[in-house]
Order: sequence, then C-alpha cells, then structure tokens
Amino acid sequence: AQYATLNGDETSPVRWLIDRLWALTADHPGENLFELMLCMASQYDLPSYLAGLDFVPEVLSCQYNTCFRDLDLVQKVQAAGIEVAPWPVDGVFDLQSILDMDPVTVVTNRPERLFQMLDPAWTMPAQAAAMLG
Repeated sequence: AQYATLNGDETSPVRWLIDRLWALTADHPGENLFELMLCMASQYDLPSYLAGLDFVPEVLSCQYNTCFRDLDLVQKVQAAGIEVAPWPVDGVFDLQSILDMDPVTVVTNRPERLFQMLDPAWTMPAQAAAMLG
C-alpha cells in the first residue's frame, strides 16, 4: 500500500520488480545476470563513464529509477552540456521529484498526471478521454 501511495497507482512491489527484470532482459537479450551486472557496474560513476566516451552525447535518456533520482548527478550531467531526459516517470511522487529538477524533457506513460501537476485547471480533452476508454 505504501508503494502504491508513493507512485499514485496500484502497482505492487512484485509487479514493479517483474517489470524491471522484463525491461533488463528486453534491453539485453541473451545476456545473463552476471554480464548485466558487470555492464551496469562500469556505468556506476556516470560522470566518469560519460567522460570516457569518445563523443559527447547531446541527450542522456535513461530510466528515472536507475540514476536520475539524484539531483547532484543530474546537475553534473547538465554541467557537461548534456540534456537529461529521464524515462519513464509515471508516479506522482516521481513526477514531482523530476519537476523540482526543472527538466527540459519528461517522458511519461501518464501525461494526464503531468498536465494536471503543471496546470491544476487542465482537463483532458473529450476525444483523448474517449480514446483511453
């Protein structure tokens, strides 16, 4: 119940974990957990990892839950001239956290939440509401 309250939806912790494991296996087909952990460990210090690349990315878009909950990290990436575009940011708590960082981009599966947070008077257009069922 606490997880659902923080994220503003009815997702259980088990469902959240399964979703993360599914995303990992989809992003890294054929790799085992050890290989994935080695890859992720090499990216643990994100500013150092980015500095080691042979190019400067224009945009860094990675999962919000992976690294963009840390305001200091976001500011370091932005200071390097890289736009931060976290995804997906769906829960109310997470959306507010991202909005506090004044992002250029927010990727979400719940745009209606974001619009309502940005403008409490916002209402979903009837045609969009009909499409969502």
